[in-house]
Amino acid sequence: GGAIANRSGTMTVDASVFDGNSVQGSALGGAIANVSFGGEIRLTGSIVRNNTSETEGGGLYTVASPFYVTDSLIEGNSANAGGGLSAGASNGDSFFIERTTISGNTASFLGGGLYAVGSLVTSFIENSTISGNVSTDTFGGGVGLNAGGQVQITHTAVIDNEALTFVNSVGGLSLFAGTGTLGSNLIANNPNGDCSATNQS
Repeated sequence: GGAIANRSGTMTVDASVFDGNSVQGSALGGAIANVSFGGEIRLTGSIVRNNTSETEGGGLYTVASPFYVTDSLIEGNSANAGGGLSAGASNGDSFFIERTTISGNTASFLGGGLYAVGSLVTSFIENSTISGNVSTDTFGGGVGLNAGGQVQITHTAVIDNEALTFVNSVGGLSLFAGTGTLGSNLIANNPNGDCSATNQS
């Protein structure tokens, strides 16, 4: 956590700006890392912008506990995976995102906007916008799921996200050994394609 690391307990963050924070090496979450077993973070009405991580979660990272993001802007962050947000492998709760814009984030591996890996639970995105995010080296410009990662997206616009160099890369929503549940969304204008499912049974 470049600005905040929550290792236990419950944290509420309201009407705040996280700008230009960073973590290096194996550290997670350029702005905020939530690694609390049994705790949670609630981020409301805030801006998470221009933060970086060399691993996962350029803006926000969570594992093993719920992270609620509402009425916020996640913009211009970068990481190897999950330029905007990253949900780590866990059998605990994950992201609950509502009325939030995830835009202009960059990942060099998977999930320019959101990355979820190995989770036994689901990240939820509702009434939000995922736009203009980029995966520069692999796939999932908007959302990338890997090794069992799960996401449920409803009433959300997934537009203008891009994956640049990987063969058969997909800009919008890419499920590589993951599970996506979609309902009542606008998914369009993502270069290289809007949705893909690889290694699915």
